[in-house]
Amino acid sequence: MNASILLSLLIYLGAAAPLLADISAQGAAKEGKERKNVVARHLITVTDDFVVEAYKNGKRIEDGKRVLLNEIFGATVERMDVEVRPGDWLVFHVVNNHLRWGGSKYFAVAGILGENEFGFVSDPAMEAWSACDDPDRVRDFIRRRDEGTEVRASAIAKPWEEGDEHMRQNAGAGFSGKPLWGGGASTWIKYVAPKGQAKPVVESVPVKEVTQPAAPKELVTPKRWPVQILYGMWGSGDRNADVTMKLKELVEEKRTWFALNPESMGVDPIPYWQKSLWIAYVKDGVRHEVRRYENEHILPESFYGPQDANELTKWLPESRWKAEKGELQFHADHTATGYGFEGLPQWETLANNKMRITWADKRTAEYVFDYTWSSFHEEENDKTVFRVMQ
Repeated sequence: MNASILLSLLIYLGAAAPLLADISAQGAAKEGKERKNVVARHLITVTDDFVVEAYKNGKRIEDGKRVLLNEIFGATVERMDVEVRPGDWLVFHVVNNHLRWGGSKYFAVAGILGENEFGFVSDPAMEAWSACDDPDRVRDFIRRRDEGTEVRASAIAKPWEEGDEHMRQNAGAGFSGKPLWGGGASTWIKYVAPKGQAKPVVESVPVKEVTQPAAPKELVTPKRWPVQILYGMWGSGDRNADVTMKLKELVEEKRTWFALNPESMGVDPIPYWQKSLWIAYVKDGVRHEVRRYENEHILPESFYGPQDANELTKWLPESRWKAEKGELQFHADHTATGYGFEGLPQWETLANNKMRITWADKRTAEYVFDYTWSSFHEEENDKTVFRVMQ
């Protein structure tokens, strides 16, 4: 090369070096900023049995972005190539055949940022996870970010014992999440990523042994009336076991939800057959009888919650509820007091989980309670949610 040309090139490169370094630094800063605003670069799911469909921000995730990584006797492991940012929401329609493997089930998710690096993980203790089991509400649950988020996803009473290990194998050894589910064999699970800048990455802790999922927290339970279990008969045909004392423990003492199966009842009067449970109980001086089937989830609200409009009328007075704008309190004379309105609106119950409020300006609105009676929202407008004050 000509010496003069070489000298000119060296001079040019020397002058351009600061500019090139600046461009490189700007690129790295941009990449770092983008990384901070990403909650996940792809997803890993483990499901027993499988994910029917998955949605991001109300739109179905295309099959081309879903890869089946493994299938274990009907249970499935998937990778979903979708990027999740703050404010996004995901919905997974998952199903389980309760006749398989003693009714065990499993669903866990990890939002992956890098090797053994998680933006979020499934955990029933986190408010970001909710569930919907009502087909009439599923459309809005999928399409609207905040629809149905007042109903939290639940821990699984009998999780598939191999599920955690498959999550660690496919998502990363430091996966610290837990499986969760809704209330039915076919359920929709939602994750809502917090808005604003992405939160710090989920701490990754290597786990050598399979850990048990956290015990489910007690749900908000109406305690207006005491409940007395009279008897419980568990079985099929003429093969039944008396589980009255076990029901008293779960319903009267612990007041917690449970999955109806031989493990929770402590006995299997007719193995390999579908069983049911006959329950008789007394509440507020009234005798009730109900029948529930194997692998159903039984909530304490099934007994303590209002069973009809008359019981809701007795339960509401003097209860206090809070929304973002303030409080609302119901009174025995069917009036309500609270924030942001004039006069005394009138309330009336329409069903065990539904009421109508007539405001001072004669405007009426109907409100629906969630299945735990811990919150309610306007039937045609779910933007304002009132939650019970303990």
